[in-house]
Amino acid sequence: MNTPPATQHTTPKKTEIFFAPLQGFTETPYREAHHTLVGGVARYGMPFLRLEHNEPRRHDIRELQATTAATHHAVPQVIAANANEFRTLALLIAQNELTHIEFNLGCPFPMQTRHGRGTAMMQHPDTLVDIINEMQRLHDEQHLTFSIKMRLGHTSSNEWEPLMTLLNSAPIDYLVMHPRIGTQQYDGNVDLEQFQRFYLACQQPLVYNGDINTIGDINRIANTFPKLRAIMIGRGLLARPTLAQEYNTDKLATDDEVRRTFVDIHRQVVYHYANTLEGGEQQVLKKVLPHFDYATTLFDHKAIKRLKKARTLANYLSALQQM
Repeated sequence: MNTPPATQHTTPKKTEIFFAPLQGFTETPYREAHHTLVGGVARYGMPFLRLEHNEPRRHDIRELQATTAATHHAVPQVIAANANEFRTLALLIAQNELTHIEFNLGCPFPMQTRHGRGTAMMQHPDTLVDIINEMQRLHDEQHLTFSIKMRLGHTSSNEWEPLMTLLNSAPIDYLVMHPRIGTQQYDGNVDLEQFQRFYLACQQPLVYNGDINTIGDINRIANTFPKLRAIMIGRGLLARPTLAQEYNTDKLATDDEVRRTFVDIHRQVVYHYANTLEGGEQQVLKKVLPHFDYATTLFDHKAIKRLKKARTLANYLSALQQM
């Protein structure tokens, strides 16, 4: 009598986690510290590069140069008002030996949208066509690859619909959708009903982004939308830097472990800026303190208050050690 083969139980493959870019926070020192001290993230988005007076910003150039020496998988992002701006920034990235570029079609902030960038471009499809055509030229010339990060629309949640044919035919590796509209910025709730419609219509590999703060949130989105390429998390990972690793390992960190990880990352970021920022200690403190705006539920109010009262780097580090 033949013994039937043992049933093999395979562990379901985890959805990859991407770290969303946040201006002023997820710069190279933070991304590198998170990668080396925690990990669990497949790709780290860089805050967008843009032109200022028709020239790349010096800060953006320094960020690109620093990223080439980093060990994490960084994805540079560009925001542009037209194909010429897009090409200028893409060639700058290529010069720094980075080969994948994300186009920001999702920035909701008026400082950008009033110039036709970000979500405002969704109302000007001819400009988007020009940029997508430029992607193909840059791919052929420079062997660059691309992705697009977007929202449902600028002023209406169905503005994506007339763009769907264009987006489905775009030469991109994946598309990231944050299911809010631009004028909403980060207020209100994500529109999962509209995202469901987009999910069914989208023929590109799709990444979900928006309001992911817990393992339960990740699992809910991954289970509801099983064909997702990845889930992108921004503010949730800043507030709980262990979140991606907890999800990947199915092991929940204790509050003490999360606090310790947050402080360890922050300390490494502080040391970096202390050695690189011009302007003295006050400039360093001004740069790093806003990170704790995302940690008000992790730390005691009095502990954060001690940090805010620090007037020297030594006092700040001393207060950090006590947290």
